[in-house]
Amino acid sequence: KDPGEKTFNRQHPNSPDFISGHLFFSPEGKILKSLAIGDFNFTTGMGLVFSNGFGAFKSSQTMQVYQPFSGLQPYRSVNESAFLRGLGITLGKNKLQNTIILSSKDIDASLDSDSAVISSLYNNGLHRTSSELYRRKLAHENIAGFSSTLNLANLTVSVSYLNWSTRVDHLPALAAQLASTFIKYRTNSGILFGELAHDLDQQIAGVIGLVTGISAKVSGSLVYRNYSSHFFSPLGTGFSHSGR
Repeated sequence: KDPGEKTFNRQHPNSPDFISGHLFFSPEGKILKSLAIGDFNFTTGMGLVFSNGFGAFKSSQTMQVYQPFSGLQPYRSVNESAFLRGLGITLGKNKLQNTIILSSKDIDASLDSDSAVISSLYNNGLHRTSSELYRRKLAHENIAGFSSTLNLANLTVSVSYLNWSTRVDHLPALAAQLASTFIKYRTNSGILFGELAHDLDQQIAGVIGLVTGISAKVSGSLVYRNYSSHFFSPLGTGFSHSGR
């Protein structure tokens, strides 16, 4: 419940404004590595395609430019939008792991009054005024995704694919399909990493970086990013100024 919201109101008399829950299994030594049912997060690579809503960003902590992806994780936050709702499963054997995710949930949106198409998506979770209540869960989001990761001695290679769509009833949907490749190479003194993503319109986003120890008392980091101005990643939060 956010300030100004009513826990139970006339429009939604039988439910609080936001409820979240999950079942999460992570057995050891099995082919089944992780199983998430309900609300969960999934992150890969540098977050260009799959992210939990927070990514690496420019700050005074110059050595924190690389954040290792965490795969499937149970959702434990109160943010009302930064999660997947459905099923996620990771299977692995030897050096290869494969993850499949399926998500379906209602999200906040508004329509253009002239063209009757989705004009905005909202993730602040506020439902206090009549206009905020009107756009509450107005649209429905469907997500299907896949990621495959190969872990070698010093090298990790991961490929990911996302199919995302959002629609309001029978109106035209917003849709996106993205694919990415992530590579991480670990040396005795540091980590070299990078991810390259693109969509169906061949809009490209890429980030590459290096974190290394120069000497016993000196460390350094270097990051280069290049995002096409029309690159659209509905779940991504790649390296940026603010990390969101």
